[in-house]
Order: sequence, then C-alpha cells, then structure tokens
Amino acid sequence: MLKNTIFIKKKMANLSWLILFLFVSYVSGCDQCVLSKASVITRASTLSSGACGYGSLALNFNGGHVAAGIPSLYKDGAGCGACFQIRCKNSGMCSKAGTKVIMTDVNKSNNSSDFVLSSRALRAMALHGKDQQILKLGVVDVEYKRIPCDYKGQNLAIRVEETSKNPGYLAINILYQGGQTEIVAIDIARVGSTNWSFMNRKYGAIWETTKYPGPGPLQFRFVVTSGFDGKNVWAQNVLPANWKAGVTYDSKVQIDDIALQAGACGYGSLALNLNRGFLAAGVSKLYNDGAGCGACFQIRCKDNYLCSKAGTKVILTDLNTNNKNDFVLSNRAFKAMANPGKDLDVEKLGITDVEYKRIPCDYIGQNLAIRVDESSHNPGYLAIKILYQGGQTEIVAIDVAQVGSPNWTFMSRNHGIVWDTSKAPNGPLQFRFVVTSGYDGKNIWAKNVLPADWKPGVIYDTKVQITDIAQEACSPCDDTQWK
Repeated sequence: MLKNTIFIKKKMANLSWLILFLFVSYVSGCDQCVLSKASVITRASTLSSGACGYGSLALNFNGGHVAAGIPSLYKDGAGCGACFQIRCKNSGMCSKAGTKVIMTDVNKSNNSSDFVLSSRALRAMALHGKDQQILKLGVVDVEYKRIPCDYKGQNLAIRVEETSKNPGYLAINILYQGGQTEIVAIDIARVGSTNWSFMNRKYGAIWETTKYPGPGPLQFRFVVTSGFDGKNVWAQNVLPANWKAGVTYDSKVQIDDIALQAGACGYGSLALNLNRGFLAAGVSKLYNDGAGCGACFQIRCKDNYLCSKAGTKVILTDLNTNNKNDFVLSNRAFKAMANPGKDLDVEKLGITDVEYKRIPCDYIGQNLAIRVDESSHNPGYLAIKILYQGGQTEIVAIDVAQVGSPNWTFMSRNHGIVWDTSKAPNGPLQFRFVVTSGYDGKNIWAKNVLPADWKPGVIYDTKVQITDIAQEACSPCDDTQWK
C-alpha cells in the first residue's frame, strides 16, 4: 500500500505526545446513492471484451461481478476499473447490502439504465433463494455509489499488450487500481533517468507510446486525480530490459487514496467548495459522533526551515477511523504548511513535528445555510445538511416548526451534518438550533428559511450566522494568532 507515513509530535492545550500521522489526497465521490435502473447481460464475456480493453482478464475481476457504465461514468476511459456498490430497491427480493461491481465497459445502447450488469452481479443483489427471480426481471430499479477498490495483497499491475515491440512501441494495460481515484496521465523513463516521456491513453485502460526511452529497465509515473490537485505516484524498476509482450508485471506500489469529501460528515461534493480544499478527517474524539463536522483547526509543522509559523487552516469533513492518527489531511492542506518554495519538500517528509488547535470558523459574508437533501419529499420527510457554520461551537439539537407556530418538532442527527425528521410540518418552515456557547447552551432562531414549496437539492439561506465560542471545548483556550 502506497502511503506517506509521518510521525508527528502534536501539542494541544498543555499535553504533548507522539502519534502516527498519515496524509492522503482526496478525490471526488458520491454523497447520497444515485437512483437509476440496471439491466442484465447474460454473458459476462461480452462485458469483458468491451471498451476498457481488459479482455478475458476481466473474468477474474471481483468474481465476475462486472458492469458497463454510461458515458458519464466511463469518462472517456478514466472510469475503467472504478468500483461501485449497487443494490436494487425491491425489498422483498433484494438484500440491503447489494453487491460490488467493477466497471469494465461502456454502456451506450441503454440510456435508461446507468449500468448493464453481468448476470452474476445482478443475482448477487438478491435475497437468499431469490436470485432466479431477480434474473427474470431483466431490468430493476437500483441505487448505487462509487466506493474505493480494495485488492487485498495485490499491487497495481502493468500488462504489456501483445501489440508492443521491444524496442519501438509500448502499449500497457493498467490492472488492479485501488482506491477511489482516476489516472489522468502516465509518464515513462529509464530507471535512474529524469527524462520522462508521456504516454497517451489509446482507449479505456490501455496507454501507449511510440517514443519510449530505449531499452529498460523502465519506471513509471502516474498522475492521479486528487481533489483540486494531481498527485504523482512513482513506480520504480517495473519493466526489465528484456520485457515481453503478454506478460503482467508488478509495479510494487498501490493507489489507495480515499475521498475526504465523500466521508462520514455527508458533505459529498459540497466539500470541494469549503476552504478551497484544505480538508481533514479527524479521529473519533474530534469527529464527536458528527458534532465535530465543519470544525476548523489550525495546524503547523515544527520544522522552521521548511514550514511557516502560521501553518494552515483546515475544516473537518470526515472521520479518521485509525485511532493512531489524529488527522488525515488533504494533499493541498499538507503542502500549505510549507514556507514559500518548500511545498514539495514538505510533501516528501517522512517525519515531522506539528501542533494544532481548534479555531473559530469565519465565513466572511456567508450566512449559515441549509441544503435540502435529495432523499427528502414534501410533505412528510425532511433531511437537511448544515453548511457554513461559523464560530467555534457544535450544534447539539435542531427543531423545526411552521412559520408562526409554537409547535416545534425535533430533528435527529442522521449522520455528520445530516439531520432529518419523518414528521416535517407544512411550510414555510423556521428552525431553532441549540449550540454550545461559552460554558452553556444557546438557542439560535432562523425564521422563514424554507418556503412552502421547498425543493430537494436546493440550498437555502438561514439569514443568521453562529459566531459563538464554546469555552469548554478549549481548556485552556489559545487566543493568540500564529504568524
């Protein structure tokens, strides 16, 4: 597994200790599952011979649970090898877990279905004993989301295509790509050389060059999507000097980047607009069962030569389940701790000392906002996301009522920043937020926020903002500016 592993010494309040710190980049991912349809093709070999170029190799992927995706998922080949979790909506016939599929082809013929699944994948969505019934349906209503690919114990691999000739022409097929990223560029060079030659995407997972740098051994540099930035992944000494067509070679690296903005807080792609991509995943005590989502922190490393005194500011958008690490930072946030011109040096660090503190969030000119989630339906069920929460507080309760009514209905935290109720009153709607403030709680009223005809997927201005600081959350509080 390719990770940048860093030991840091953190200092918060009057305590200091050593922790293991991992930083990874983030990529786009889904927030709520997408609703669509899926159809079936009875021969998996048809999908394996498709636009991604895997051929019969695809029959060994994921137990034959493969799929063809519509062009917006295929992405001109960049989506090849992407993993999805998919489940059908017939609760009497289908399991809640559904199944996991790998995209191996493009679906151009059936625009009413986002996916065409292999029969094995379609049957895997069924409850026990219902697989033949679901197969007979042919087309089913489904929901799906993109998930990280996890090839346990398997590195990223490069297969030299049979059309290659040594020397002269090299075509490769990228296999077993982990994580939740897309390869957008590949460069190649002789081992030990800094003269890189770029490869072109021929189609799908196939890349080629007629100008590869002479006899091997050869190294590769992959540029993968990483939030607002790209990330370079180096694979050294992959192809020997006498490489052979038709042979698969181990790259000795793996891509395991996970989307911070697709995480436990529920921001989804909205996180890309938060703090210019300076994001973080925090451990359970910082995530605080979702109450810590949206919290702001200032973090700086202690190497005075490489790192600035001010450090950088991050927003917590996900849960870091590795309790050995307090934070996982986006690549952009990690490099932002550097002095001018030292960002790549900081990125390459293996060990660094840091300190961090929680700070007030300041969305200048931006009020607290409510986004109505797509799962909502008017009237009846209402799910909302809380965006642009200022100050240094935590929302611990939300009530909703019709404008002018004293009859408040409480909402429950579904997860992260998502709150919901199945007893939403008719609009227009007002909200009451209970936030931590000072050493106590405080009510904040937002009047006339949602109109009577509110729509899912729309963001509404609450016309209020939270600027309070909860003193109990920082003992002792550090009010000094890091400069």
